[in-house]
Amino acid sequence: MKAIMYHYVREASPEIPNFIHLDYSDFQKQIDFLSKEYHILTQEEFYNCLRTGNTIDKGIILTFDDGLADHYNYVYPYLKSKGLWGVFFISTLPFISKKLLDVHRTHYLLGRYDASMLVDYIKSIITKDDLIDGTDIKFTSTTYTNQYSDESIKDFKRIVNYQLNPIKKTTVLDKVVKHFLDRPEEDLAKAYYLSEKNISEMQANGMEIGCHAHSHNLLSNLEDSSLLDELSIANSYLKKLLNVGELNGFCFPYGGKQSYDQRVLDILSHQNYTYGFSVDSRDIDRTDIINNKFELPRYDCNEFPHGQATFNFKG
Repeated sequence: MKAIMYHYVREASPEIPNFIHLDYSDFQKQIDFLSKEYHILTQEEFYNCLRTGNTIDKGIILTFDDGLADHYNYVYPYLKSKGLWGVFFISTLPFISKKLLDVHRTHYLLGRYDASMLVDYIKSIITKDDLIDGTDIKFTSTTYTNQYSDESIKDFKRIVNYQLNPIKKTTVLDKVVKHFLDRPEEDLAKAYYLSEKNISEMQANGMEIGCHAHSHNLLSNLEDSSLLDELSIANSYLKKLLNVGELNGFCFPYGGKQSYDQRVLDILSHQNYTYGFSVDSRDIDRTDIINNKFELPRYDCNEFPHGQATFNFKG
């Protein structure tokens, strides 16, 4: 049984010609391929697997991260038209801050501007005090290995997502955004994410809404008090929005084992989540469900036919 992870699913835009995304036409082709070659699970089938520990041969679970407007504009209508079910993981800070998450500031900047120019600029403004000791070595060989991006793109993402101290990251990106961005960030954020109305509609029509933490920071880098806030604020916000007693699903920002630790797993258990997704290119087996229900592995969509990202606008 396999879980597959998606992020951006959209059509190319001249505003952000280098924005890395899965083209909507390819997404449709991939879903059609998966429907033919595998069995895309229903919600009932997935929860039966979680209850029994049994897996379904050639079963597929579709998951979508970050609460992007793409998921309402493209993904949700197509799944609905095919009678398919998916899980959508939401980060809650944009509803409060009216700004892009730092991870999406990174994506937008890389989509609009030359990556080497961004790397040069951020290196010119950060100091040793802005960085976590040893991260340049620790994460170079373990992050973005399944992404087929230019090295300068990976370098910028590693600096921002893994090497900057979480306390300093937003301040550093504020400077980068101020230097490069030429439109109000609040307007950009409004168009970038699902609205509360979108989320409620998707839930009402059978899609599952899960939690993706509050600010999409690297959980393993947070101090205890900040970590608890990161998980508790998002949990409370989504339960109120969805009018539910408990949330069922969680997925870790950035996903791999380096992105969380035992503290995180203990909090998820205390908050009564039913399951969680990590990122690991392998199938879900019985042992995962029984012993590691918060660390279910997921493949990236680019590991399957029609899942390769594109970034060149041709218009």
